Amino acid sequence: MTDKAIRASIDKAITFLYSRQKPDGSIPNRHSGEYVGGGEALAAFALLTAGQSPDDPKLRRTLEYLKTRQPGHTYTRSFRAIVFSRIKGEHYRSVLAGDVKWLVKHQHSNGGWGYGPASAMARLKPEWTDASNSQLALLALREASESGIPVPRDVWMKAESYWRRFRNKDGGWGYQPPIADKPPQRSDSHGSMTAAGVASYFILADKLGHLRERIFSHDKRRDGGRLAFPRQIRHGLTWLRKNYKIDKNPRYIWMTMPGQLYYYLFCLQRAGYEAGMPTFVGNDYSEQMCRLLMDRQKPNGAWGGSIIDTSFALLCMAKASAPIVINRLELGKTPGTDPRDAANITRWMSRTVGRALAWQQTNSKMPGEFPTETLLYINGGTGKAPVLRNMSEKFKRFIRNGGTCLVQPRLGDKKIAESFQKYFLGLFPDYHRHDIGPDHPVFNLRFRTLGPVGIADEHRPKIIGIGDGCRTRIFILAEDVSGAWHQGRRRKYEHLFALAGNIILYSGGGKVPPGRFAARQKTTPPPPAKRFINVARLKYNGDYNVCPLAINRLGDTLAHSLPIGLKELPPADPKKPIAPSITLLWLTGNTPPKFSRAELTNIRKYLDSGGTLLIDPAIGRGDFHAAAGKMLEAMFDKDAIRPLKPDSPIVTGSFAGGVGAEVPKVRLTRRAGADTKPASPKLSAVVLDKRIAVVLSAYGLTCSVEGNPCVENIGYVTDDARKIAMNVILYAATRPGPAGESSP
Repeated sequence: MTDKAIRASIDKAITFLYSRQKPDGSIPNRHSGEYVGGGEALAAFALLTAGQSPDDPKLRRTLEYLKTRQPGHTYTRSFRAIVFSRIKGEHYRSVLAGDVKWLVKHQHSNGGWGYGPASAMARLKPEWTDASNSQLALLALREASESGIPVPRDVWMKAESYWRRFRNKDGGWGYQPPIADKPPQRSDSHGSMTAAGVASYFILADKLGHLRERIFSHDKRRDGGRLAFPRQIRHGLTWLRKNYKIDKNPRYIWMTMPGQLYYYLFCLQRAGYEAGMPTFVGNDYSEQMCRLLMDRQKPNGAWGGSIIDTSFALLCMAKASAPIVINRLELGKTPGTDPRDAANITRWMSRTVGRALAWQQTNSKMPGEFPTETLLYINGGTGKAPVLRNMSEKFKRFIRNGGTCLVQPRLGDKKIAESFQKYFLGLFPDYHRHDIGPDHPVFNLRFRTLGPVGIADEHRPKIIGIGDGCRTRIFILAEDVSGAWHQGRRRKYEHLFALAGNIILYSGGGKVPPGRFAARQKTTPPPPAKRFINVARLKYNGDYNVCPLAINRLGDTLAHSLPIGLKELPPADPKKPIAPSITLLWLTGNTPPKFSRAELTNIRKYLDSGGTLLIDPAIGRGDFHAAAGKMLEAMFDKDAIRPLKPDSPIVTGSFAGGVGAEVPKVRLTRRAGADTKPASPKLSAVVLDKRIAVVLSAYGLTCSVEGNPCVENIGYVTDDARKIAMNVILYAATRPGPAGESSP
């Protein structure tokens, strides 16, 4: 199960849907006769969710077709409203407003929706309502309201009454409540309608929950948010767990209808998505869903040979495989304070970037490691340590391997914030605390509000950062921010949603994480090394030990290519003579290095005796590079530092029989100029006795060699950085030493 395979399946389904499109944009389907525009609206919903642009000419034709319809059915109005809520343009927005008005008007007095006035059912049973029409109407109104179309509060309140009154005693929902003195149809609890009820209650929790709380305001204290309607949601999820099935609609005992399975999967995926559930009773339902759908897809890309079935299946697959952007870590047995924060952030970001994204709850009992590509989010805590009970080692591995954590101390409590700081600095003694200033990427990386540069000063919350000098690894919100997320206050506090979106992108090195089933690079242990090259960092008055995994990871890369490994020796102290057994001395960091005259003398003696020095600003800081240049000028004369030519062995790899890699052109990180074409490496060198003794890089090597995402890195991409660093090390190891012997 890989993203590549899922993407191929999705593309086949998209091709099938477009293959059935007529020149006027219509897409004939089994319901075209009665539900005019309904199949087209559902297909457009699926295509947008699968990543199709509304500007695509083919999709645009269907949108224009939909715009001219006057549907009289709830299904059609609902799907069209969902579609038009995601598309810019005043002409679409006016149609959306009309659909909202229509849905509000046709909500029944009991709070539910029926098929609509154009249906035969409305003529036969005017009071008819059902869970299927009602869940889609509610979803459409939620989508429309989040795009700025107002929905009266009493619509949500009547809808909550509807779902509450016809919930069954076993916690699930059936298809229809009683109508006057007539018995309901398919009223026993079954999978699709129970999932619909759960998903609907999450919508109602988001729309009505804040009415039970003190409204969030950045300048007022509140009591903290809780999940509204927890009993209804809990009982519904319990029913789904107890009756979990992936290959059929559980407890559905009536006649089989076309596409019933795909509609059930659509409902189940919605319930799991809203709840942030990674599994149902240990079942990875997203993976099982995708696997089943891929097995049942026809060669032409369709499911069931139907536009309707294919659209529902495509919706399921696109959402089930969506990138997980937030892992919300539960510190106790309950979701804790503001449990809807991650869900609302993810939905806002999905709408903003125009693609399906997901979030999930996680806890200490979840197997495996925290995925480093996904932001780990903690809301809550106490003023007592340890903060992450039974998870310290797992958390340390997550951060060391490149993960990013966002912490919201409960209601911005200062004592809890201090407890988190103390705890994290104890876990990572080599990290340091810093205040997140206005120039930090999380304020302007991609989402910018209230100004052309970034989040305006008066709207910028105080954030404490903990990091290693290259990048911030842990963000601690020093004030109450999550209330705006939990209560979904996008309009007034959009800058706080923009902040969350930027932190998510920052954690992925400026990109949205890969899809849920992206093939993770497995770290295969390298074969045993037969020889080792001794490497040591050079101590100085700054962060010389930044990116502590860099040399180890470079050694693994080398050992996979040659039977040679790197042995990282303790950092060399220039206050003392430097051991000639060190083949390569590596000076890196972010703080501009300073050395005394005596220290420079010891470094020079090491170089004169056959040693090699590699210098790079870890993330490409210009002040570090400038200070390193002055250091070399103090040890040698100014003319001794010269750019490496294209025919240099460090660039061509033509030394020791061609053991090195060719790096005439290299790629740079986005910050260094990813939009430019590959360029020559920017390296300078000092030559002693016809031997390259010092290599100075203008761009960052160390951070790139370690390979963890870093937005701030002005450096080479990881593959090229490792090639350059290995060339320098191998060159140093194959040069004759002071006694005329070659190093290992």
